[in-house]
Amino acid sequence: MRTARLSILFAAIALVAALAACAPFKSGPGAPPLPFGAAQPQAQELYYMVNNDRGFWGLPPVGWNDQLGGLAQGWSESMAGSGSMSHQNLNAILNSPGYEQFSGLGENVIAGGCGISAAQMHQAWMASDLHRANILGNFNAIGIGVACNGSNVYATEDFGR
Repeated sequence: MRTARLSILFAAIALVAALAACAPFKSGPGAPPLPFGAAQPQAQELYYMVNNDRGFWGLPPVGWNDQLGGLAQGWSESMAGSGSMSHQNLNAILNSPGYEQFSGLGENVIAGGCGISAAQMHQAWMASDLHRANILGNFNAIGIGVACNGSNVYATEDFGR
């Protein structure tokens, strides 16, 4: 009887440890900041593509924001973990502590096979009126996150002003 209880206890501890290892990034407003140099290579490519298009249209570049980077990475990892693409509640985030510096937020999300390139993601966003409006919109800050769950990649661009 005691051996069975110990086995169940150890199994429960192993399960908690495994679940913690699978969720290294917290999504939502409390996500840790993500500096540009720590962002996924695809996220860095997307950042340059956004600013190239903004420059082409005579718009100023958006600067990388570590807080938005963490928010975007956390959300991408959350979508990858659930296998479902959706938007965050930007109004709730905007009203969260630590986001007082922003008067508005915008977001682009995308999902595709893990082989999709940053250029393909960016082209898809630019082909959509609503997503292009964010890329070329009245924003001065951006954070981008990319996560793959083994079969699909999820990417998020979070814009701030």
